[in-house]
Amino acid sequence: MRDFPNSFDSFLKKHNLSNDVSKSAFFKLVKEDVILRNDFAYLSLIDDLEIFFDYKLILDKKIDHYFPKRGRHKKWKRFQESSKLIIADLTGNKIKSLIFFVMFFIMLFLLVDFMINTRDLFAFAIMHPGTFTIPLLLIIFSIIGLNQIVKKIGLNKRFPLNYRDETMKGLAFKILTDNRNNIKYDFENFYDDKFELLKKAQMNRELE
Repeated sequence: MRDFPNSFDSFLKKHNLSNDVSKSAFFKLVKEDVILRNDFAYLSLIDDLEIFFDYKLILDKKIDHYFPKRGRHKKWKRFQESSKLIIADLTGNKIKSLIFFVMFFIMLFLLVDFMINTRDLFAFAIMHPGTFTIPLLLIIFSIIGLNQIVKKIGLNKRFPLNYRDETMKGLAFKILTDNRNNIKYDFENFYDDKFELLKKAQMNRELE
């Protein structure tokens, strides 16, 4: 992971932007310079995170410090809703996946056993293989429905695989990587309101 500027002031210095750069000129530069674009997106995301938590973050701290297991589901959901960026859902653990896997095969076994023991139905099913389709779909949709319920009530508490063991800085980098195409092609929609932070840094530099 490369180094990012730690403030909008250092961003201005790094990219040698003049104090009088206009919004339209800045957005034009962003389209042509990927590093400029990514640096600005990174600082904007850090700003969003600090607004969300309502205090300054220590970016080298692990994400589970800011999203502890207790209440993680609700806090993560609010974080997703507060951002224009796409942020991956929390996931379940291996035990939950194993339970669903076992449930599927138990239900499938019971269905086949029932049809074998009901000879007329079994004979009909052999002649009409499509008969298996509806019960099988019901089993699959039941598992999917149960998984959605589990997500809804907050039992999923594991961070997405590519976010695990990350610092807050690493989390920001991964989120931006996941959204790189959206940011590239719709930058102005994502960051129109953040330009004011750049102007504020420009004004502070003029006062120095």
